[in-house]
Amino acid sequence: MSEMGATMVNLSVIERKAILQAIETELAENLVSTGQVIKRIRTQLYGMTQTQCARFVGISDKTCVISKKAILTRGCL
Repeated sequence: MSEMGATMVNLSVIERKAILQAIETELAENLVSTGQVIKRIRTQLYGMTQTQCARFVGISDKTCVISKKAILTRGCL
């Protein structure tokens, strides 16, 4: 089983859609930052730690931290 499959949160399609809709609404209303959205998707939908996510997308933990800081301070990736 892939790392993503091993850590994916067991949610129904309806639950996943509700989480994504809430995130989209909050983002559209500028209630959350891009970094917060990424963290919520990573944790709420996939149940991944930052380290697991970095490994899954094929980057180092250090790159993930640097990218997160760039998102939080500059609003970019």
